[in-house]
Amino acid sequence: MKGIITLFLLIILTLNLYAQHLPKEQIQIMTLGVFHFNYPGLDAYKTEDKDKIDVLSDANQVEIQKLVDDLAEFNPTHILVERQPSYQKGIDSLYNEYINDNLVLKRGEIYQIGFRLAKKLDHKKLWCVDDMGTFYPHILEIFNDSIKLSAFEGFYETNPDSLINNFYTNLYKKQDIIFKEEGLNACIQYLNNPELILLKQGAYLTGVFKYSTDENKYAGADFETCRWYNRNLHIFRNVQDITNNPEHRILLIIGAGHLGVLNPLFEASPEYEFVSPINYIK
Repeated sequence: MKGIITLFLLIILTLNLYAQHLPKEQIQIMTLGVFHFNYPGLDAYKTEDKDKIDVLSDANQVEIQKLVDDLAEFNPTHILVERQPSYQKGIDSLYNEYINDNLVLKRGEIYQIGFRLAKKLDHKKLWCVDDMGTFYPHILEIFNDSIKLSAFEGFYETNPDSLINNFYTNLYKKQDIIFKEEGLNACIQYLNNPELILLKQGAYLTGVFKYSTDENKYAGADFETCRWYNRNLHIFRNVQDITNNPEHRILLIIGAGHLGVLNPLFEASPEYEFVSPINYIK
């Protein structure tokens, strides 16, 4: 019993010492997980044409404006979007056109949510923080060899986890149904539900994650490391470069799939205070 008490006291002391070294003030950051309004078809799950929604319809424009008004209550000082920094000048140019009433907004969430909110809050710009990740040479070798690529693609499409893959496909389809039946804001609330975010992260640990070759048992794991985990760590690193002022508040608008990696990073980081959008979206 004495040993247990001593261990408990040591844990408390360690936690107190750790807390003393944390920044007294943290930067608030909110991540808004979305589906891609313009349906670019770049994700593993692709919405069928019959289920696609026109975000430019009158009804959806009203919902988008309501979402923007709700997010404005968080009053972010910096709005970050899912676009690579190499596109920063282009985004700057388009945003300047928009605030001068010379641009009709495109369908994408960067424009429909990001531009609208930035203008409403009188921001001068938005920040591009996306990244595509860095691929290992042995993974690039697969992409550059037609035989190896064919084997990889075959496993990607048909693998022992097909039943699990079907579960995730149906999970993604549900967001299309919610959007059609309950509206855009209900869909956004669904995508930002913490339990769903955790559940969806499992999709990156099955299927192609288990792909193996004679040369590399971990080929699939290395692929996911590069295209997903490395990518999100790079996005996190880009966010760190935006501001270190604890009086600032960051809003990151990004595909909802990224939240499974990014949210835990922001929650774990001593630099940030994570804020969920759920309490703001009405």
